[in-house]
This record gives sequence, structure tokens and C-alpha cells, in this order.
Amino acid sequence: MAISRFINFLVALLIAAGLFLAACSSPKTSDLDIPEGFATQTLKQFAKQAGVEIIFDSQSVYGVKTNPVQGKHDPRSALKIMLKGTPLSVDFDEETGAYAVIRIDLSSTIFSRNVPLAVLDCSN
Repeated sequence: MAISRFINFLVALLIAAGLFLAACSSPKTSDLDIPEGFATQTLKQFAKQAGVEIIFDSQSVYGVKTNPVQGKHDPRSALKIMLKGTPLSVDFDEETGAYAVIRIDLSSTIFSRNVPLAVLDCSN
């Protein structure tokens, strides 16, 4: 009788551990209704509706229009939808659990700099 109870306890413990791990590994989804708008406002709306922390510099996102996001999404995929086609990018900090939105400055890439070209004289 004691062995049967012990086995039942172990089975219940394993099931509970499995459910806990499944809940931790699957991203939390939220029902979102974020309209198209300026990032300074829509990122705040998103953080409130999704229940997450978002870190961003208001000057770097100023004037950037974000895409609308409707329906059930996990935070990372929703932010990717929101920021698609904008100069903004999102990163997740595992340590703090916060999302960071940064502006990617394409003007600082090597392809857009005014780099003097070398002229080769091949006439000789």
C-alpha cells in the first residue's frame, strides 16, 4: 500500500514538473490590438497590453511609424511584426526579461559612407 502511494506521488510529481517546464518553455501569448502609429506611443501600448518591459530611447524612435498588430501573439513575434520595414530592431535580454528596441543607423554602414575610390592607371 505504501509503495502504491509512493508511485502515485512520483507520477504526480513528474506530471507537475512536465507541465511546469512546458509552461516555462512556451512563450506567453497576449491578445493584442495595437494600431499603426508612432513608435513613441505604440511601444508603450504594446508593453501594457503584452505585460512586458520595453526599453527604448524616445529620441531614437521619434518619428518612426510602426505597423499595426492584432490578435494573439508572443511578444517577440509581435514586436517583429510591429517593427518590420522600420529602422528599428528588437533584442531580448535573458537576464532582465526586458525587450530593448534600438534604431539601426544604416547611414553608418560602409556601403553608404563617402569613401574615396582609388584610381588605377592601366594605360601603360
